[in-house]
Amino acid sequence: MPYVQVKGSLRRVEQRLSSYGVGGKPVVIPMLKLVGDDAMWFMRRIIETTPSGIVPGKPDRVWTGKMRDAVGYKIENPKRAVYTLVVGWVGPREDYFKWQDTGNPQRDGQWKIKGMHMIHQGQVYAREGVRDELARAKHSR
Repeated sequence: MPYVQVKGSLRRVEQRLSSYGVGGKPVVIPMLKLVGDDAMWFMRRIIETTPSGIVPGKPDRVWTGKMRDAVGYKIENPKRAVYTLVVGWVGPREDYFKWQDTGNPQRDGQWKIKGMHMIHQGQVYAREGVRDELARAKHSR
């Protein structure tokens, strides 16, 4: 059976899995790319559809695009046969990303906003995607 472990942090979501039992690297890498890409777009959509907590009536959290564009994914292979899908802010990151996501006030507490909770939602979405793809790979053998 493959080993799947989910690690969540404010910066990124990690899916760790072993390729044992699902066809090895030729199956696992494309699967993780598919799930990573899907999770990235899911998380970017949250930013694009969560109303602003600062500008009344603004329907999104996109101002410069930095926060949205920093959402991405990467695949790491730190140990033989163990792969990690990292989804979240994998690009350059600004301090305000954190309080936009959690809703916790920044240092001076000037703006109190409702958090997007994008990292948590992305963690759940990526975890379910990996599980679905593992099941699909297992049944297609």
